[in-house]
Amino acid sequence: MIGGTIVYFGVEDCAVEESRIEASGGQVIKPKMSIGEFGFVCVCAWIPKVTCLD
Repeated sequence: MIGGTIVYFGVEDCAVEESRIEASGGQVIKPKMSIGEFGFVCVCAWIPKVTCLD
């Protein structure tokens, strides 16, 4: 996938939210990682399935 938009959500523990991604049809791109003094981040994606209605 090239391009797109990143949306940030503030949560208590990103590992907890990360564990919910795959069950919801998403994909973990980068698991929980430190970003130094700013805390932690994980990168996840959800790509909707598109069907042709023709």
